[in-house]
Amino acid sequence: MRRFKFRLETALRLRKLAEQEALGALAEAERLVVAARDALVDAQAVRAAHERRCATVESEGSVDMAWLIVSSQYAETLDGRIKDALRRLASAGRDRDLRLTTFTERRAEREALEKLREKQLQEHREESAREEQAFLDETSSMRRAA
Repeated sequence: MRRFKFRLETALRLRKLAEQEALGALAEAERLVVAARDALVDAQAVRAAHERRCATVESEGSVDMAWLIVSSQYAETLDGRIKDALRRLASAGRDRDLRLTTFTERRAEREALEKLREKQLQEHREESAREEQAFLDETSSMRRAA
């Protein structure tokens, strides 16, 4: 029986490698999404703490003009951080979606070649079985003839 050789084995290996690289890029993009989400949650928590502090100060009645100005500027800075975190989260999400699409395409390309390989392997096995059966039939015919 002759040995099976898939002529596109190198292409299959390259596609597996491309899929692994796309998976790594996807994992990195997901890590950036998580980091951006954490930064947003942190910024929102600081903003909420500032609002609670403002409410406490106002309820105590110890508000003066300088404190209001500083508090307002700090709130604007925190709002800017939240907006920046939202932009980074949206950007990271778009990048992750793009990398997910790339990974899905690479996986589909690899799977297509693997299916072709399996089909050719099955055809090879069937051909080998036919050849073996033909050999056995011929051997049997030769014995009967002798």
